[in-house]
Amino acid sequence: MIGAYMSALILGTMVILMVLEMFLRGLFSSSIHIVEDLVGYGTAAVLFLSLAYTFISSGHIRVNIILEKLNSSGQRLLEIICTLATSFVVILITWYSARKMLLNFERNVTSTGMYEIPLWIPGAVIVAGLLMLLIVLLIHLFACITGSAAIVSHEQHLQGE
Repeated sequence: MIGAYMSALILGTMVILMVLEMFLRGLFSSSIHIVEDLVGYGTAAVLFLSLAYTFISSGHIRVNIILEKLNSSGQRLLEIICTLATSFVVILITWYSARKMLLNFERNVTSTGMYEIPLWIPGAVIVAGLLMLLIVLLIHLFACITGSAAIVSHEQHLQGE
Protein backbone atom coordinates (compact mmCIF):
# COMPACT_ATOMS: atom_id res chain seq x y z
CA MET A 1 0.00 0.00 0.00
CA ILE A 2 2.91 2.35 0.67
CA GLY A 3 3.92 2.06 -2.99
CA ALA A 4 0.46 3.17 -4.09
CA TYR A 5 0.60 6.21 -1.78
CA MET A 6 4.08 7.09 -3.00
CA SER A 7 2.88 6.74 -6.60
CA ALA A 8 -0.04 9.05 -5.93
CA LEU A 9 2.26 11.61 -4.31
CA ILE A 10 4.70 11.47 -7.22
CA LEU A 11 1.86 11.72 -9.75
CA GLY A 12 0.42 14.75 -7.95
CA THR A 13 3.86 16.37 -7.89
CA MET A 14 4.27 15.71 -11.61
CA VAL A 15 0.93 17.40 -12.33
CA ILE A 16 1.89 20.43 -10.23
CA LEU A 17 5.26 20.70 -12.00
CA MET A 18 3.67 20.46 -15.46
CA VAL A 19 1.01 23.08 -14.64
CA LEU A 20 3.70 25.36 -13.20
CA GLU A 21 5.81 24.86 -16.32
CA MET A 22 2.85 25.73 -18.61
CA PHE A 23 2.08 28.79 -16.47
CA LEU A 24 5.70 30.01 -16.57
CA ARG A 25 6.03 29.44 -20.32
CA GLY A 26 2.68 31.02 -21.15
CA LEU A 27 2.94 34.13 -19.00
CA PHE A 28 6.64 34.76 -18.58
CA SER A 29 8.28 32.91 -21.50
CA SER A 30 10.39 31.15 -18.91
CA SER A 31 10.98 27.51 -18.02
CA ILE A 32 12.05 25.36 -15.08
CA HIS A 33 14.06 23.23 -17.56
CA ILE A 34 14.23 20.17 -15.32
CA VAL A 35 10.51 19.36 -15.51
CA GLU A 36 10.84 17.05 -18.51
CA ASP A 37 13.54 15.00 -16.77
CA LEU A 38 11.64 14.84 -13.48
CA VAL A 39 8.39 13.83 -15.19
CA GLY A 40 10.21 11.08 -17.06
CA TYR A 41 11.73 9.70 -13.87
CA GLY A 42 8.42 10.20 -12.09
CA THR A 43 6.59 8.15 -14.70
CA ALA A 44 8.97 5.25 -14.16
CA ALA A 45 8.60 5.63 -10.39
CA VAL A 46 4.80 5.59 -10.57
CA LEU A 47 4.88 2.48 -12.74
CA PHE A 48 7.21 0.46 -10.52
CA LEU A 49 5.91 1.64 -7.15
CA SER A 50 2.33 0.76 -8.08
CA LEU A 51 3.05 -2.81 -9.25
CA ALA A 52 2.46 -4.48 -5.87
CA TYR A 53 -0.76 -2.60 -5.17
CA THR A 54 -2.01 -3.36 -8.67
CA PHE A 55 -1.42 -7.08 -8.04
CA ILE A 56 -3.19 -6.98 -4.67
CA SER A 57 -6.19 -5.13 -6.11
CA SER A 58 -6.46 -7.48 -9.13
CA GLY A 59 -5.57 -4.65 -11.48
CA HIS A 60 -3.26 -6.72 -13.68
CA ILE A 61 -4.74 -8.18 -16.84
CA ARG A 62 -5.25 -11.92 -16.48
CA VAL A 63 -6.29 -14.40 -19.10
CA ASN A 64 -8.57 -16.85 -17.31
CA ILE A 65 -9.49 -19.04 -20.28
CA ILE A 66 -7.57 -22.00 -18.87
CA LEU A 67 -8.33 -21.31 -15.20
CA GLU A 68 -12.08 -21.31 -15.83
CA LYS A 69 -11.95 -24.82 -17.28
CA LEU A 70 -10.08 -26.33 -14.29
CA ASN A 71 -11.44 -27.58 -10.99
CA SER A 72 -10.31 -25.84 -7.78
CA SER A 73 -7.22 -28.04 -7.27
CA GLY A 74 -6.19 -27.50 -10.91
CA GLN A 75 -6.70 -23.77 -10.53
CA ARG A 76 -4.57 -23.81 -7.38
CA LEU A 77 -1.78 -25.76 -9.11
CA LEU A 78 -1.80 -23.44 -12.13
CA GLU A 79 -1.81 -20.40 -9.83
CA ILE A 80 1.24 -21.80 -8.01
CA ILE A 81 3.07 -22.47 -11.29
CA CYS A 82 2.27 -19.02 -12.70
CA THR A 83 3.21 -17.28 -9.44
CA LEU A 84 6.50 -19.21 -9.31
CA ALA A 85 7.29 -18.27 -12.92
CA THR A 86 6.39 -14.62 -12.32
CA SER A 87 8.44 -14.54 -9.11
CA PHE A 88 11.44 -15.96 -10.96
CA VAL A 89 11.19 -13.28 -13.65
CA VAL A 90 10.76 -10.52 -11.04
CA ILE A 91 13.79 -11.86 -9.13
CA LEU A 92 15.90 -11.68 -12.30
CA ILE A 93 14.75 -8.16 -13.15
CA THR A 94 15.25 -7.03 -9.54
CA TRP A 95 18.75 -8.54 -9.42
CA TYR A 96 19.78 -6.87 -12.67
CA SER A 97 18.22 -3.54 -11.65
CA ALA A 98 19.93 -3.62 -8.25
CA ARG A 99 23.29 -4.40 -9.84
CA LYS A 100 22.82 -1.53 -12.30
CA MET A 101 21.77 0.84 -9.51
CA LEU A 102 24.83 -0.05 -7.40
CA LEU A 103 27.10 0.33 -10.41
CA ASN A 104 25.62 3.78 -11.10
CA PHE A 105 26.17 4.67 -7.44
CA GLU A 106 29.79 3.44 -7.38
CA ARG A 107 30.67 5.23 -10.62
CA ASN A 108 28.64 8.35 -9.77
CA VAL A 109 26.78 8.14 -13.09
CA THR A 110 24.50 11.11 -13.74
CA SER A 111 21.91 11.99 -16.35
CA THR A 112 22.97 13.91 -19.43
CA GLY A 113 20.36 16.64 -19.08
CA MET A 114 20.89 20.23 -18.01
CA TYR A 115 20.79 19.09 -14.38
CA GLU A 116 22.95 16.08 -13.62
CA ILE A 117 20.67 13.79 -11.62
CA PRO A 118 22.47 10.79 -10.06
CA LEU A 119 21.00 7.79 -11.86
CA TRP A 120 21.15 5.58 -8.80
CA ILE A 121 18.20 7.54 -7.36
CA PRO A 122 15.62 6.51 -9.99
CA GLY A 123 17.29 3.09 -9.99
CA ALA A 124 16.67 2.76 -6.25
CA VAL A 125 12.99 3.61 -6.73
CA ILE A 126 12.70 0.95 -9.44
CA VAL A 127 14.35 -1.64 -7.20
CA ALA A 128 12.07 -0.68 -4.29
CA GLY A 129 8.98 -1.15 -6.46
CA LEU A 130 10.23 -4.51 -7.72
CA LEU A 131 11.01 -5.66 -4.17
CA MET A 132 7.50 -4.72 -3.04
CA LEU A 133 6.06 -6.72 -5.93
CA LEU A 134 8.31 -9.68 -5.11
CA ILE A 135 7.20 -9.66 -1.47
CA VAL A 136 3.55 -9.64 -2.51
CA LEU A 137 4.17 -12.45 -5.00
CA LEU A 138 5.93 -14.58 -2.37
CA ILE A 139 3.10 -14.01 0.13
CA HIS A 140 0.61 -14.97 -2.58
CA LEU A 141 2.66 -18.07 -3.42
CA PHE A 142 2.77 -19.11 0.23
CA ALA A 143 -0.98 -18.59 0.51
CA CYS A 144 -1.58 -20.70 -2.61
CA ILE A 145 0.70 -23.51 -1.41
CA THR A 146 -0.79 -23.65 2.08
CA GLY A 147 -4.34 -23.29 0.79
CA SER A 148 -4.99 -20.23 2.94
CA ALA A 149 -6.75 -17.17 1.61
CA ALA A 150 -4.76 -15.89 -1.34
CA ILE A 151 -4.09 -12.20 -1.79
CA VAL A 152 -5.93 -12.33 -5.09
CA SER A 153 -8.27 -15.26 -5.46
CA HIS A 154 -9.61 -16.36 -8.81
CA GLU A 155 -13.18 -15.68 -7.67
CA GLN A 156 -12.32 -12.17 -6.45
CA HIS A 157 -10.67 -11.41 -9.75
CA LEU A 158 -13.68 -12.58 -11.75
CA GLN A 159 -16.01 -10.52 -9.57
CA GLY A 160 -13.74 -7.49 -9.76
CA GLU A 161 -13.34 -7.28 -5.97
